Amino acid sequence: MESNKNIIKNSSAIDRNEARRRAKEYAAKLAPRHKNDLVVAESATIEEDKFWVFIINSQAWIEKGNVMSQILTIPPLLVKKSDGSIHELPTAYPPEHYFDQYQ
Repeated sequence: MESNKNIIKNSSAIDRNEARRRAKEYAAKLAPRHKNDLVVAESATIEEDKFWVFIINSQAWIEKGNVMSQILTIPPLLVKKSDGSIHELPTAYPPEHYFDQYQ
């Protein structure tokens, strides 16, 4: 089941830096109160042939593990390399569970 929540779509391929920027921009719209505190968990970023998956949350949660600082409204974000479209992954299972839908 592919999410219909796409924020930005291009007709050309994008690189990892552009994908990260778009994912952070999308996350800021999901959690506007925290937009200045959001960081990408670089060690948790997943790269596949056709997409990246970014985990974005508060700096305190990602860097220090402060559970009280976790932002629950931001799911893992899958960004397609081919067009830059962004898809929210469900959180019932680890992100890898949904990869076949995007290959």
